[in-house]
Amino acid sequence: MPDILQMLEISDPSLVREIRHYTGRTNHVYTHKSVESDDLVDEVQSYIDSLPQLDLDERGIIYVHDIQRELKPIADKLGFPTYYAGMNDADKRSAMWDWTEGRSSWIVATTAFGEGIDYAHVRCVVSVNPFGLTTKKQEDGRAGRDGRVCWCHTIWTRLPEVWRGKEDTEGAINLRAYYTTQSCLRFAEEPYDGRAHSCAALGAELCQNCVLICKDHPNLYLGPGASRLDIPLVPVLPKNHTAEFDTPMDVDQVPLTVEAATASIRTQFIESNADLELFKEILDRIEERGCIECFVLGRTHVPGHQSDLSANRKFRDFHLSILARKMPLTWSKSYCFLCWVPFRPPCMHRTALPNQRLVESDCPYNATSPRLIPTLIAHIWMDQDIVGRIAGYLEREKWRNTKELLEWLSEAMDKVSDLPNPIRFVIAYYKSCVAI
Repeated sequence: MPDILQMLEISDPSLVREIRHYTGRTNHVYTHKSVESDDLVDEVQSYIDSLPQLDLDERGIIYVHDIQRELKPIADKLGFPTYYAGMNDADKRSAMWDWTEGRSSWIVATTAFGEGIDYAHVRCVVSVNPFGLTTKKQEDGRAGRDGRVCWCHTIWTRLPEVWRGKEDTEGAINLRAYYTTQSCLRFAEEPYDGRAHSCAALGAELCQNCVLICKDHPNLYLGPGASRLDIPLVPVLPKNHTAEFDTPMDVDQVPLTVEAATASIRTQFIESNADLELFKEILDRIEERGCIECFVLGRTHVPGHQSDLSANRKFRDFHLSILARKMPLTWSKSYCFLCWVPFRPPCMHRTALPNQRLVESDCPYNATSPRLIPTLIAHIWMDQDIVGRIAGYLEREKWRNTKELLEWLSEAMDKVSDLPNPIRFVIAYYKSCVAI
């Protein structure tokens, strides 16, 4: 956007309204691998061989950026057609025909094989030594346009070059961050959208880093992105099973497809997203009111008014206690540690830049409503009649003291589709005490 404004010589950004869609692709599986230059061709072949067999209508693209050292050796080794700017038009048409008609499921190409290519069933894109993340993102964009799971794999022999004093139009700095980060690879896309979300926050297919995190913390990722297609859906009896396995199986109750097996998970996500839509509405109403205390008390906010709770020791002690409360590991990666608002849609809270910690200026609520959710809960806690109604709505006993409430607020989520208890508390408050 800044580049466009500069080219159009528009000095006042307020004159322009930016309309855009989040460019992240939830059906992309992001991976990368570093290899020695001498092993590059063999690694490409090894990766292609490791993939599932492509269906008749599925295709793969290997993007390279050096014709002599990458394109020709890889094409010769794998026997795939090539496409690059130096070819004559007849050879280009022939290569395109072989690929689109399925004579070859794969093609080795430069970025010349890009414009006008809108084949829906590209199942895999392999990028070899892209110049930057901008280049890689454009190449990845060819994959999975049918909405199905696809693989975006990068093989690199060197870190991209960053020239001092030269404009980084290719996104080399961002690609370096992509290669070296131990966090979710999707965070590296932040410069393209002004925000980025992890695989967990989006309920997306897991990148290679999130797969590693999942192994250490399996409760973090239990959504559709973590589906294990290698696990049989129909129970398999052991060869030497005992009588306890001989109970007849109700075949009608056995899910025979992945879609059927994940139906309950999908329903949970739909319900969770509906609750988040309401939660976002609550946040917007607080922002419109301009004051958490006035929102809870249902009064018109007068800027600069004296808080009724400024001298209330009970409020002050509880407020300090909840602010000091650390979020559980099971949900701290997907929520702002300051305001406790989730990063994922529809809340769309800004995330930190790659390899950087989220700071107070990154939180959109910090200016008008610092530490929004914990502060809101502290205000609600001051009215025990309201707290009783919240407990009743949640179908649980009322919390006897602040220690019980704080422990309940910090409970881990059982599933990735679950909402943390602080958000459930706020939604219960709104439904039982405000929206009546």
